[in-house]
Amino acid sequence: MKNINLKLGSGVDYAKAEKAAREAAADMAGKFSLLAWYDKAKKTGAPQEACALESWKCVRDYAEHHKADIRVSVNEDAFEFYFAKTPPGTAELKEKHVRDVHKGLAVDRDENVQGG
Repeated sequence: MKNINLKLGSGVDYAKAEKAAREAAADMAGKFSLLAWYDKAKKTGAPQEACALESWKCVRDYAEHHKADIRVSVNEDAFEFYFAKTPPGTAELKEKHVRDVHKGLAVDRDENVQGG
């Protein structure tokens, strides 16, 4: 996994850190997907399904086991972002198409369960 270290100064929030991380990953990888992230100050990260109430180590382990290609550290690990390259030939979902396909479907209590 390649590492990129960014120093953005003080007062950086998640949104600014993510934007800078995406730009840095795009320069290196072209097309990519955000695989996992961690916010040290808030002690939270994603994917929530795998790492809820876990430490930064869970996020890092998840990214390694899912073959992340790039790790971007912002302000000495205040934020960590893990990206995977998008394989060639991968189709990109269009938001309008996804909404159209799911239009009218009933929402049940288990909709936010992984695999549900």
